[in-house]
Amino acid sequence: MTHMGIPIKEFSWLKREPTYWSSKVSDRGFCADCGSTVSLLYHDEPDIIVIPLGTLDDADRIKPAYHIFTESQVSWLKVDEELPRHSRLSPGYEHLDEGL
Repeated sequence: MTHMGIPIKEFSWLKREPTYWSSKVSDRGFCADCGSTVSLLYHDEPDIIVIPLGTLDDADRIKPAYHIFTESQVSWLKVDEELPRHSRLSPGYEHLDEGL
């Protein structure tokens, strides 16, 4: 699944806010109609909202910055660009590994 982080002050819901489920690490937002994950709010990074790119109308406008969890990617996935790759979480977020 591909996600992107957005400063929460630059983000707003167009229709209605999702239903939330909380864990020790984050609040996950779900569509009240279909149950799809539509957002993540990490407790230790409250200024960023994380959105799955599959929820966007035009995800091609987003340019990736790096790849995470590459240690568990499927063998048939071939990524051609030279972006940084991290076997689990990106640097600086290793402390979240226990909650995953």
